Amino acid sequence: MPQFNWTPQTLFSLTHETWKASAVQAGLSLGLFGAIAALGAGATAAKVAQKAKTDPRATAALLTALVALELVERAGETFSLPEFSLAYLVEESPDYFGHILLHTGHLAPAWANLAQTVKSGKKHEPPVLADAAAREAWEKKRFRSFLMGMYNVASLQAPLLAQAVDLAGAQSLLDLGGGPGTYAAAFCAANPNLKAVVFDRPGSAELAQEVLAKYQVADRVSFVGGDFLESPLPQGFDAVWLSQVLHGESAANALKLVQRAAETLKAGGKLFIQEFVLDDDRRGPLGPALFALNMLLQTDGGAAYAYGEIREMMEKANIASVREISAPLPPGNRVLWGVRAA
Repeated sequence: MPQFNWTPQTLFSLTHETWKASAVQAGLSLGLFGAIAALGAGATAAKVAQKAKTDPRATAALLTALVALELVERAGETFSLPEFSLAYLVEESPDYFGHILLHTGHLAPAWANLAQTVKSGKKHEPPVLADAAAREAWEKKRFRSFLMGMYNVASLQAPLLAQAVDLAGAQSLLDLGGGPGTYAAAFCAANPNLKAVVFDRPGSAELAQEVLAKYQVADRVSFVGGDFLESPLPQGFDAVWLSQVLHGESAANALKLVQRAAETLKAGGKLFIQEFVLDDDRRGPLGPALFALNMLLQTDGGAAYAYGEIREMMEKANIASVREISAPLPPGNRVLWGVRAA
């Protein structure tokens, strides 16, 4: 059955989808949700603009759009937030979900130049800020939204996968390329005898501590910084979790990474790989197909790999009995696993 019923009207509606996302991203970036929450009663457009240091007329227009999206409420000339927005769109909330939205907003200029990337075959190169301090601040902001955006997404799936991934008897796990350690934390929370090591770029360590504290497993999860393709990796694990990392690498580097991950395992240890996986006939699913374009824009050789390609990488890395975990994941998001042969 076709997934889409394309008509001229549905084609036109695509413009509204990008506009909706841009409106929410602007509200987050400018701190409008936080400003409304902080002002409380009497949060007029003028007062919100004053607190957010934005133009009053333009702020009023954006607030109107956010009201139409039902993310802001309006009574006369004053604005307030519904419970959903208070929980997920105000940065001070422990359930804040804005990081991933800001991250996708940072990707928007590259997507606007998709045609040029397809024509040239070269990834999008953002303009370089001349001022070194401004450039450093911007990169730090982008890195935080990326890493914590990955936390936002993983926090939805990690508790489900912690129940589906069989770690019975495992005492040690390596979360390779684990960023802020969301999965390591969830696995340890679900397996009291498990200890984990998160390996990622050194800059991830500070954010990892925030996440581990939320899961109350900081005493059982340690962090090691380095380059997962070049740096020495810790060894002797019962299990390795490699989640949403391969798509950022070329086919050659992806194979190298799978082999390096397998080498950290004890004989009989389990390697788990979660990815946006294309069907072998490359007709979909839509999510991995679109994500492949994102990798085309953002990396020098990254791609969404097909099920058979990942399976072959694992088998070349001496991982046997490769199969798939059944778990309630978004379409195209799959977990393959196997056992390191003796």
